[in-house]
Amino acid sequence: MAYLYLAIAIICEVVATSALKASAEFTKLFPGIIVALGFGFSLNFIGITLRSIPLGVFSKTINH
Repeated sequence: MAYLYLAIAIICEVVATSALKASAEFTKLFPGIIVALGFGFSLNFIGITLRSIPLGVFSKTINH
């Protein structure tokens, strides 16, 4: 289950990073909200993941 949470965290971060350019330096409301929510959910799921997966495995999965 922890790897599912890790995958969700990665997807949320990719979506947020993609919306970052569309937000035009946070001058557009909707893409800015997507950025904030995406990074917020990503950090939440990373926290859940780190309760089960050791940090070394987590680091190798992210930085492959």
